[in-house]
Amino acid sequence: MRPALAPLALVVVLAPACAIEPQSGTWNFKNRQVVTNTCNVDIADGDFELDNNDDGTFTVDPNDGGERFDCTLEKDDAFSCPDRLQTTITAPGVDAVIAFNVRVSGTFESETEAEGTQRGVGVCAGSACDLAALLLGVTFPCETVATFDATYAE
Repeated sequence: MRPALAPLALVVVLAPACAIEPQSGTWNFKNRQVVTNTCNVDIADGDFELDNNDDGTFTVDPNDGGERFDCTLEKDDAFSCPDRLQTTITAPGVDAVIAFNVRVSGTFESETEAEGTQRGVGVCAGSACDLAALLLGVTFPCETVATFDATYAE
């Protein structure tokens, strides 16, 4: 079974140089192109919630059971979201824990449109990482990079 990375939702801190303030509400995430995928994971399209906090930040709920996270809006309407733990995978009775950390960056084209890149890195800890790598068909650390579009839905 291939693990799946959930949509990497966006959260942004609005800097004074930014003219665009993203709309609060439901946004649609759509994969555009997988650049590299040595982690052999599926990157799912889907919806996420974006909350503009009206204080120079907004928060994203990825709607996948994962933690809400924040990002920073930079000059020229660019944004970046620091590395965060997306998911961990463990197998009962096997001493291997695989952690996927994800980072997102991009630009807001308008209050209702964004585009960017997400980068996920998978690392393994434990004495059975060689076995886990063999079973998953990967080499650790692995990397997945994909471009995306996001649009405000409601």
